Amino acid sequence: MYMFDRSTWRTNVGKRLDAFARNPRQEIFISSGSVSLLTYLAACTLEPFLAAYEKEPITAIHTLSSISQVPEMNVLVRRIPSMRFQVARVLQQELRSSSEWRLAVEELLVGIDTIHLARQRLHGLDADWFQEMLRIEVAQAPPNEFIQLRRRLKDTWKSFQGIFQEMRQRKGKYTQEELILLYVGLSDSSAGVRAQAARRLGEYAWTPSENMISRLIQVALHDNDLEPRNAASRALGALRDRIRAPHLINDLVRYLQDEDTFVRTATAMALANLGELAGTDIIVESLVRLLRDEDPYTREAAAHALGNMGVNAARGKVIAALTRALEDDNEEVHTAALESLTRLRELREMHVPSQKKSGATTTPLTENLQATRNAPETVELPESRQHEREQADPNAPTPNLGTRGRRDETSELLSPATAR
Repeated sequence: MYMFDRSTWRTNVGKRLDAFARNPRQEIFISSGSVSLLTYLAACTLEPFLAAYEKEPITAIHTLSSISQVPEMNVLVRRIPSMRFQVARVLQQELRSSSEWRLAVEELLVGIDTIHLARQRLHGLDADWFQEMLRIEVAQAPPNEFIQLRRRLKDTWKSFQGIFQEMRQRKGKYTQEELILLYVGLSDSSAGVRAQAARRLGEYAWTPSENMISRLIQVALHDNDLEPRNAASRALGALRDRIRAPHLINDLVRYLQDEDTFVRTATAMALANLGELAGTDIIVESLVRLLRDEDPYTREAAAHALGNMGVNAARGKVIAALTRALEDDNEEVHTAALESLTRLRELREMHVPSQKKSGATTTPLTENLQATRNAPETVELPESRQHEREQADPNAPTPNLGTRGRRDETSELLSPATAR
């Protein structure tokens, strides 16, 4: 039997919107011609249903009825034979002239959650354009129509901003619902919302779950915007002493070898903020190799990170590598190497006399390093780097954040790791 349910329908709509996210205006024109944004979103939503109707009409109609049984849906079903190859044109015409069609289309967009699927894939100026353009188009309908769409188009940034401001007064003592809200905020279309969510998570008073740390790492390494990347990286640093998933930190090693130079740089930044917690042998050795990276920003970030890795980096091989980095042609790399070299030499001088005095291979250095561990230097990506990324490949696909419902994604947020 042909399988077509709401989940399959939603997934297929999400795949269509992946192309839209790369260049929204161009994609609308190429795929649908000179149509409105609302028409394009309606076409993206309806096309998977029409394809399913050709294969198994009974299954398709049953799935449609599970979304909405309003009488206005009948007008859509009656026009199916004439819509298969001209969906956008028919929708554009009917949305302008028919209140029945406007209600049917609204039911579809809400039932499949198309607006959220689209906003989830957009960032920066494209997200702002999407929000404003759709609001203008919906406002052209009579006041008693598109009620549900109007509600979903409220300014998300303002609503989130108010909530996050209130949470700031709680000093990190969040409820389960607030944690879920923060987790969802990390995937919002607004860079400002994602950054604010990361900052509030960095203030969390108890032990964060593995899912929460994993999501912060994704934002710190892969977000398209500078502000949320830096905010997530700093949040990881603030939570470092309460991270109970060391394998997530060790997994960062593979990102230090990523083909994308932006990912390598962001990973080194995150490690710098994690400080001594991340100072394992394999991470220190990987950072040393990055001192010879072809990209100067990556070399600078690696140099910064090594200075925050603690005692395990205060050894001859690392100091020798940083000494060679002093000869780097890039002034920022030279400065970062000098600062880290100074810090590691001080740690080594503190460590060696204690070894000679006790005759042991290790010493109780924790007290001397506590201040450094608790407040490692915060490393942020330069704004010039952000400009490079925007210019490098504007059409590059963003990491897939998944198309599952938020309930699925957040069901394990408060795992045993969050025990207070």
